[in-house]
Amino acid sequence: MLIIGLTGGIGSGKSLISYFLKLKGIPVYNTDTFTKNMMENNNHLKKKIIFLFGRDSYTSIGKLNTNYLSNLLFSNNKYLYKMNILLYPYIIENFKYWFFKKKNNGKYCIKESAILFEQNFYMLCDLIIYVTSYLNKRIDRLLKNGYNKNKIFQIMSNQIFNQDNIKHSNVIIYNNLSISLLKKNVNIIHDYILQLINKNSYTK
Repeated sequence: MLIIGLTGGIGSGKSLISYFLKLKGIPVYNTDTFTKNMMENNNHLKKKIIFLFGRDSYTSIGKLNTNYLSNLLFSNNKYLYKMNILLYPYIIENFKYWFFKKKNNGKYCIKESAILFEQNFYMLCDLIIYVTSYLNKRIDRLLKNGYNKNKIFQIMSNQIFNQDNIKHSNVIIYNNLSISLLKKNVNIIHDYILQLINKNSYTK
């Protein structure tokens, strides 16, 4: 099974692309979702987070205090860097375990992550899809999803665009038009990946 990396900035449309691929039966590893699950349920990791970022990292019932951590991490690069370093080995091990369980469920899977390059997750991937979109489009989508402008710019300032990310990607999706066009493009890319796999007999 091939590992296809899916990346792009917040609001670019990664999650919608993942949704379309899930409808085709493609296994999708959403890094944010699995990471949050580990942060809430892995006691060893929770202790480290509390030690580094304070008891306010969790609510009184042990749930992740996302507002506190988001404000802390995205207002100070030092804290964000510490968190990424802490989480990296946990995410790698979790993904490997997930992949081991899914590897017989199809010809390829998706590893979705906004920081695929920054955290070197791309090294696990056979191919990389990069999603990009106009800034105003991204902001509009995020506002509709309940983000406020301060939070949007806070997060975007820590997701600095790097031209090398596009250079190192195999497929670029420009998500600036309609959802129906995006879905059509996802179908084309899905067929392209399957053709590539069949032509080259990729295995992993």
